[in-house]
Amino acid sequence: MEDDDLEKPDDIAELEDYMEPLKFDVEPLREDFEECVVVDHLPIVDVTQTKAEKLLNVVRKLFGQVAADAGSAIVKLEMPSGADNKSLGFAFVEFDAKVAAEQAVKRVNGHPLDKKHIFRVTAYEEFKRLSELPSEYVEPETPPLKPLPDTVAWMTDAAARDQFVLRYAVNSGGSSALAEETGVFWSEAGRNPKPFYSGEREKSTGKVWCEREVKWSPKGAYLATFHEQGVMLWGGDGMQNLGRFKHNFRTERDCAQNMNGVNRLSFSPCERYLLTCNFRRHEEGESTVIIWDIAAKRPLRQMPLTFTKQGPAPEAGQPDERPRVPNLFKWSPDGNYIAHMGGEEKGTLLRQNSLIKIYALPSMGLLDSKSLRANGVMDFQWSPTDNVISYWAAESGNQPARVSLIEVPSRKELLQKNLFNVKTCVPEWQASGDYLAVTVVHHTKSKKTTFNNLNLFRIRDVGIPVETLEVKDQINFLAWEPKGGTRFGMITAEGSKPSVLFYCMKGPKKERAELTLLKKLESRAVSKLFWSPNGGYVVLAALHGHDDYSGSFEFYDVDELPDRGKEVEHYKANLVDWDPSGRIVTTAVVQPMHGLVYKFQMDNGYHLHTFQGETFYEKNMEKFYSFSWRPRPPCLLDAAAQKAVIKNLRKYERRFGRADEEKKKSRDLIKLREFQVMRDQIRRTLAERKRSESFALMRAERARRRMELNGGGIADADAEDSYVVEQVTREVIVSEKEETVRML
Repeated sequence: MEDDDLEKPDDIAELEDYMEPLKFDVEPLREDFEECVVVDHLPIVDVTQTKAEKLLNVVRKLFGQVAADAGSAIVKLEMPSGADNKSLGFAFVEFDAKVAAEQAVKRVNGHPLDKKHIFRVTAYEEFKRLSELPSEYVEPETPPLKPLPDTVAWMTDAAARDQFVLRYAVNSGGSSALAEETGVFWSEAGRNPKPFYSGEREKSTGKVWCEREVKWSPKGAYLATFHEQGVMLWGGDGMQNLGRFKHNFRTERDCAQNMNGVNRLSFSPCERYLLTCNFRRHEEGESTVIIWDIAAKRPLRQMPLTFTKQGPAPEAGQPDERPRVPNLFKWSPDGNYIAHMGGEEKGTLLRQNSLIKIYALPSMGLLDSKSLRANGVMDFQWSPTDNVISYWAAESGNQPARVSLIEVPSRKELLQKNLFNVKTCVPEWQASGDYLAVTVVHHTKSKKTTFNNLNLFRIRDVGIPVETLEVKDQINFLAWEPKGGTRFGMITAEGSKPSVLFYCMKGPKKERAELTLLKKLESRAVSKLFWSPNGGYVVLAALHGHDDYSGSFEFYDVDELPDRGKEVEHYKANLVDWDPSGRIVTTAVVQPMHGLVYKFQMDNGYHLHTFQGETFYEKNMEKFYSFSWRPRPPCLLDAAAQKAVIKNLRKYERRFGRADEEKKKSRDLIKLREFQVMRDQIRRTLAERKRSESFALMRAERARRRMELNGGGIADADAEDSYVVEQVTREVIVSEKEETVRML
C-alpha cells in the first residue's frame, strides 16, 4: 500500500488519533532567585581589559570564602556592561544554596573594597521587591513609641550608692541540695548591703535568671548571664531582659561533662558590640568566635579561634610539646576595630604568628583588605585611649627582637625599639595612654641565666623617648596608678619575701620628665598590687594560691608614703576588687564553678573594708563563685569642671559630711533601739522566772545543798541574815584656798 492510498485527515485535530502523547521531564519554572545576591558599588571598568578580570577574581574570592564557610559554592558570577563596554557598577552572584546568599548579605555588606568603594550586598528578592515599589510614596502608619530601657538608671540613686553582683549557692527548701543564685546588691560604706534584684520575676514564672557565670559590661550598662543556649543581657531599672545571643556550639566532650557551649565573652569599650566564644583547648575541639551587634541583636561575623605553638621548635625526632596559645581577639579603645594575631597557614593550629589581623566594625572586614605584617609577633596590646597598637616580636635569625608602635588605621610606625637576647616581654599601658612600661627578661648568651630591665616609653613626648631602668631582681608584677596617674608600683623578688617599689615618671617637683624612686618597702608578703580607681591608695595583697600566702593585705597610702600601712587578715582570700568610687575594697574567698570539690569552701565568703582598711561587713557562704562591682561610665565633666569640683571640695565635704553624720546617728539609734528591745526582753524573762513557783523551789533546793556542802554550820550565802551591813562615812578635803576679803 502506498502513502497516497492512506486516508488523509481533514484537519489538524484528527492528527491526534495518529500521534502518541509525548512525555517531557521538565522542571517547573522557578520564579524566585533566593540563591542570588546583587553586589553594588563596584568600580566601573572596561570589560575588555584585564582590570575587569582582576575585579571579578576579587569578588569571586571574597564570596567564595563566604560560600565555603556555609558549605556551598558559587554557581555563577556575572558583571553586566553597557554598549561602551563599561561595567555598570554592579554584579550578580548565584550560589547553590540559600544559606550562602543569606551569609553573603550579612558578612559582605559594608565590606570595604578600597577607600572609595564599599560593597552593598542585597538579596535578589529584596532587590526585586524594591524595584516593584509604587512610584508614589505612601506614608506608613507610625507605630506606637516603645521607650528604651534606661541603662544608667542606677546612677540616679540619691545616696550615690554602687552595686555589685554575687554568684553563690544556698540551701533550697530545707533539702541538702544547693540551689545556685545570682543577686545584685546596693552597697554603702559602713552599712550592710541591700538587695536590688535577685531574679524574682523569672522565678515567679519558673525560669532561670542565670545558669552559669555573670559579667558586667565596661560602663556598667549591661549584666551578661551565661546559659546553655548562649548569653542574655540585662539592664535598666529593674533589670529587664535586653537581648538574647544564641551561641550553643557544644562538642561531645562538653555534653559528657555537662558544660554549656559559650563560656567566654567580651564587650567592646563602647558597649555597641559583643564577642562570644565557646573556648576549648585545641586538643578538645574547635573554638568558635561570634561578633554581635548588641542593638540589632544580630551576628556580624563568625570565625574560628586559632592557636599558635609558642617557643623554640623541638629537635628532630623529639615530640612537639610546645604550649598551644590562643590568638585572642582584642578591642580598640573606641570599639571601632577588633584584632587578633594570625599567620599565613591554613587551619586553626599555627607554627608561628606573622600577622595582626585588624577588622573594622560593623562590617567586620579586614582593614584595607589586608593584614598588618608583623613577623614573629608574640603579643600585642591596644593603647587604652588611642588607636595605637604596641606589639613585641621575638628574635628570628639575624633579626633582633623588637617592640613596635603602630598607628591605626594609617599603619604608620611610630617607633621601633630593637632588643637583644630576649626571652620574653610583658607590656603594661598606663590608663591614659601617656606611658608604656615593657618588662624585658633577657638571657645570657649561654641561655642559662636571666636578668631584667624595664623600658619606659613616653608616648606624648616628641620622638617617644625610651628610658631603661636596670632592675637587679626579678620583676614579678607591675601596675600603673589609674586615672592618668604618673606613678606605678612594682614587685621584685628578693629571697623569700619580695619588695615593693613605687616610682614616679616626673621629678620631685613634677616639673621635669624624670624617673624618680619614691619609696621602697622591703620584705613584704605580697603577690599583687591593686590601686584605688581614684589613685592615691593601693592594696598590697598576698593572695592565697600564690607561693605560700594565706590571705593578708596591707592598705597603703602612696601620697604619704609611710613605712607600713594598715594590715588586714582574711584567711584564704584569693580575690580583691575596688568599688568604682574608691571608697570600699572587697576581699573574698571564691571557688571555681566547675570542677572537683573545693577543699576551702568553709572559708568561702567576702569582707567589705573602707579604703583605709577598716572592716565593716563580713559574709560567709558555703558555695561562693564570684563577686564583681558594677563599673561606672566615664565622667562627663571636662577637665576644667573637674578642677572646679576639686577646688570647692571643702564645701562638698561639709555637705556630705553632715549627711554621713546623720546616717551614722540613724544607724547608731537603730542599733541602740535593737539593744534596748533585747535588754527589755531579757529583763522580762528573768522577772517572770523569779515570780514563778519553780524558780523559788529551785533557789531553796540550791540553798539547802550549799549548806550541806559547807557542813551544815554555815548559813546560806543568799540569805540576808548571813551578812552584817556597816555604814561608814569618810570626809576628804580635796583642796583648800585662803583669800583675804576686805571688810567694808
